[in-house]
Amino acid sequence: MKIFTCGSDILPKMDIHTLSDLMDAYKVRGLIADRVITGIIGHPLSHSDSPSMQNAAMKAAGVKGIYLTFDSTDIEHLRDVVLGYGIRGMNVTIPYKQKVIEQMDSISEIAERIGAVNTVINDDGEIKGENTDHVGIRYAFSNIDLKGKNVIIMGSGGAARAATYTFMDAGCDVSISGRNELTVNMICDNFGCAPYRGSVKTFDIIVNCTPIGLVDGRYPADIDDIHSEQIVFDMVYGHDTPLIKKAKKSGSILVDGKEMLIGQGAESFHLWFDRKPDVDVMRRAIQ
Repeated sequence: MKIFTCGSDILPKMDIHTLSDLMDAYKVRGLIADRVITGIIGHPLSHSDSPSMQNAAMKAAGVKGIYLTFDSTDIEHLRDVVLGYGIRGMNVTIPYKQKVIEQMDSISEIAERIGAVNTVINDDGEIKGENTDHVGIRYAFSNIDLKGKNVIIMGSGGAARAATYTFMDAGCDVSISGRNELTVNMICDNFGCAPYRGSVKTFDIIVNCTPIGLVDGRYPADIDDIHSEQIVFDMVYGHDTPLIKKAKKSGSILVDGKEMLIGQGAESFHLWFDRKPDVDVMRRAIQ
């Protein structure tokens, strides 16, 4: 159920979707003034575990706050909403990680290098953009030696850009497989990797950054030949996606997308509140 639309019609049509309606839905009416507001914006968001995870982290840390879901079909007035309601910060997910950059006052060096923002920080009225996806990916692969691995990344959006940056920075050889030739070529030009079409069977690590599993569709690379010596990482967490099903059947090593969620979410929490959250609390909240 869409509770609140943070899009081009939010400011002129407050009688349809008001902040009061949103607060009523989360049973926190009257607490706007003394509660720190954070949230996630994207579309679709029905699958997101971020609210459960971040609300649990805030409670455990003694932060009097709330993390809300802003399911939106556009983000034209995101900046107005963040400033107007004093929102401390937001996570940004599919499909807005690149588009949101134009509304930032500044972005970090790493976010600029990646070319995508997944975390917005309201720093006393200055809207800053950061990328914590690369932190989440490193967290998910913390027990795996990546140097020299041959990696295929499926997808060419903001998440794929973060993955490309992360794996190349770790010393991997990276290939990009995507259906949008323009964005694939942009990643390859920006990072010095190679476009790829064909089977995934020759790669050490298979990474899915597409929304397949949340939506119907076909992967841009052929996943039929997945085998037991490969590592499979699907960013679509909490779903038995076609890729995960193939990997389980083949006996591949699985890296859980929820670990990336925890890692990037913990870093976002740190940026908003200047303290580190309890990742075990976050993990329990989404199990």
